[in-house]
Amino acid sequence: MSEWNLSGVKFEGDKTEQVPLTGLNVTKQHETKTAIFAAFRSNLADPQQSKYIVGGSIGYFGEQKLPAGNTEYGLATADHMEQRAKTTHEFNQGRIGFDKPAVMAIVVGSEGGYAGSCGNCRDVLRDTPGAIEHLTMVDAFREGGSAIVFSFKDLLVDSYPQKAKVTQDEETAINKAIKETAHPRTSFDVYGKSPLVARRTYALQINTDEGDHTWGPNTDHAFHTTTAAEVAQIMMRQDGNPFFHRAVFVGAETDGSPPDVLYRDRQTLSTMNLDQELLIGQEFNPDILLATYDKNKNISTVWETRLKDMLPLPFTPRNFGPEFMEYLKNEVRKYYEP
Repeated sequence: MSEWNLSGVKFEGDKTEQVPLTGLNVTKQHETKTAIFAAFRSNLADPQQSKYIVGGSIGYFGEQKLPAGNTEYGLATADHMEQRAKTTHEFNQGRIGFDKPAVMAIVVGSEGGYAGSCGNCRDVLRDTPGAIEHLTMVDAFREGGSAIVFSFKDLLVDSYPQKAKVTQDEETAINKAIKETAHPRTSFDVYGKSPLVARRTYALQINTDEGDHTWGPNTDHAFHTTTAAEVAQIMMRQDGNPFFHRAVFVGAETDGSPPDVLYRDRQTLSTMNLDQELLIGQEFNPDILLATYDKNKNISTVWETRLKDMLPLPFTPRNFGPEFMEYLKNEVRKYYEP
């Protein structure tokens, strides 16, 4: 029978460092291990295509921990464990969200390291009432050993240093992106006009050595959106050029905050960056600029960061283990270097 030891964790970009656990009393530590055991025993994972099993559980502290798991369907499409756990919790409670402290456990095989929530799952959970305030998460391996405990809000990055001096090159790129947002075919987002998502209504410019390209989201009539970064990924793969050194997000000025970049877009940029890392044979961390503009289309404020600092504990194909990564490297090279 597997056994787990709880530890805290410190996030540095996409890297993790285990630290002593603080903030959980003995009772909650025991319940956290109970959640791990419930996730370990869960038989609700059915990843028919990837075979990557994610066992999960969820529940309030002091109450039953309900099992969950990931499933796959269609063409490499997945319902991730976190989304199914949220739904299970809400069906069980008969209401949306969390109104007191709860714990979600994630249990995977150890071959690819701890499994962080993907970008879309972070978007799902951060828009769930009470999740940021109340949700504790624990990542563990089926084989036992150390399990890392952290708050869900530790996976979120929504503040960045304001850029003190914008270079001429950066100003040119931002102004070009702002100008291109006015083109009627940059995006098709007829459902995204609500003030609730004003900060998420942005365009994305990708800067490459061959030029700059700007894209926006595309929403179909079934209320499914292909986000700006997903459109960029499709177009860049079709062009056969995976290399980029900077991404620029631009949006209209709202409350003095930067564009609220969807974690789904951060995930997609991480995937795009992995393609180029596999081709150049080394890690790379692209620059990110975030800018707002006023009603006259003039630059208001600019912030800066790096891609890997926007997505702590990322879920990537590396989670599938070294054997899959070798296979993926060969497939990426065949695609871009036929």
